[in-house]
Amino acid sequence: MRTLTAIGGFIVGAIAIDVGLGLLNPDRLLPARLCATIGDWGMTASLFVIPALFIFTPATPPHKRSLGLRIPLAILASWFATLEFRMQFNLPALRELARQRDDYMYDGVGMNAALLVMGWLLPLIATLLMVAMLQCAIHWRRRPDGVVADSDDTTNATAENAT
Repeated sequence: MRTLTAIGGFIVGAIAIDVGLGLLNPDRLLPARLCATIGDWGMTASLFVIPALFIFTPATPPHKRSLGLRIPLAILASWFATLEFRMQFNLPALRELARQRDDYMYDGVGMNAALLVMGWLLPLIATLLMVAMLQCAIHWRRRPDGVVADSDDTTNATAENAT
């Protein structure tokens, strides 16, 4: 039930963000250069920040971290955020800048198609690298005698008090 709630909240939030940015038209409120910069930085940040939030956020105490759900959600959220930054900030600004240079042949379709078809690949790679880093960090925090070090380098006393 909790999984369905998370997925439903993700879908409703994505629709709300898309409609809100579409109604706001940030390309008309901000200068073209600033809008293009926001789009570039937003696309880059969405490749790393969103997967990091999904992967490195600890699970609530009675549950274990479910990477089987976190990985696809991180990829989809990052892909969606990249598309939103491209469509709402970057593309309108680049079209305006091309119009100012009298370049009426620029349409931006190549990048749009690339992001739509293969935009999930970079978030997949980034997410899997973050999962590997997390698993390595968990593995290296374990000691050979089975004692697990906490984040503040204190040890779990249950294995030591068993003797």
